[in-house]
Amino acid sequence: MTVLDYDRILEDVGECGFWQKRLFFLLCFPSALSSMAVFMYEFIAYTPPHRCYVPQCDQENSEIFIKNHTNFSIPKDQNGPSLCQMYQNEDQLCTSESFGGVFEDCQSWVYDHTLFPDTAVVAMDMVCKGEWKKSTAQSVYMAGMLIGSFTFGWIADQVGRKPTLMVSLVFLSFGGSLPSFFDLTPELYYIFVISRFISGVGHVGTFMVTVSLALEYVGAEYRATFGILIEIPFALGGTIVGLLSWAGMRDWRELMLLVSVPNLLLLVYWFYLPESPRWLLSMGRVKEFNGVLSKAAEVNNRQIQASTSQPLNQDFDNPPDSGGKATFVDLFKPRIILGRSICLFVNWCVTILCYFGLTSIASVLT
Repeated sequence: MTVLDYDRILEDVGECGFWQKRLFFLLCFPSALSSMAVFMYEFIAYTPPHRCYVPQCDQENSEIFIKNHTNFSIPKDQNGPSLCQMYQNEDQLCTSESFGGVFEDCQSWVYDHTLFPDTAVVAMDMVCKGEWKKSTAQSVYMAGMLIGSFTFGWIADQVGRKPTLMVSLVFLSFGGSLPSFFDLTPELYYIFVISRFISGVGHVGTFMVTVSLALEYVGAEYRATFGILIEIPFALGGTIVGLLSWAGMRDWRELMLLVSVPNLLLLVYWFYLPESPRWLLSMGRVKEFNGVLSKAAEVNNRQIQASTSQPLNQDFDNPPDSGGKATFVDLFKPRIILGRSICLFVNWCVTILCYFGLTSIASVLT
């Protein structure tokens, strides 16, 4: 059986011509949008200053954070007024004599809306005893990334990179838009958690396939460079989220919609992005592979040599790779592959812990 060498064919087609650069430019947009799902959490789940709602002194649904009664109704510590406790009221009046020295936990809160008029933390009371909700929602997001990486990685190998990217974009858009269809309250917290899970699945699927396509379009000499370059729009996406919030997009639902809905616009990529030539070749779809590479050669103003074009015109009943399909077990054998896999696992654990750890606490760093 004739074996087709993809990297050798790219030398004729052009390893990094206008065709590759144009496609890379298109891939910058899903890379940037996928990062917004990560970085927006620090804005939509911002925890504003808060205090207990004092029924005897505050009007119902009061939004006035600073009031005179807080001097005698809210205990203070070295950090200022308590966020989670108030003095117990003894006679249902709002006087300094009405509040004794006994503490009680807040049943509801008044928030400072100076910086953000509303956040997910405010809507679902993710403070004090409910503070666990904020970290849990983000943990569920990471669980979505874990499941999405396995799921979409497998799907991308089975049905192709391009359809997997389309499905990932839908997940990413739907997950970010879901909270906007509900008036979320503490009782509907589970909807917010579901939306974060879906966003996590969509985020990792979108970015993973985007990176795969960016690397599989170019020749071996340029893959390391393009692997680094595709991270630039990812970082810019996080910056854009901050700029949008700074520019006035302070409502958390509107911010989620603004950075999530545009993913649907990228579904038009179905008509502009070719399938990964490397994947087509690995699946034995040589006729489609030939079509993609012929178009690439035309755009790059290159000619495919006769020695290369002859095997491209042959029909293959089976994939050119006769070595069999790889399985998960192959990551652990032989011993040299096992060692490399362990090194990569440790490397990624440390990288993810540092990167997402810093990302998660970025809003409280001073």
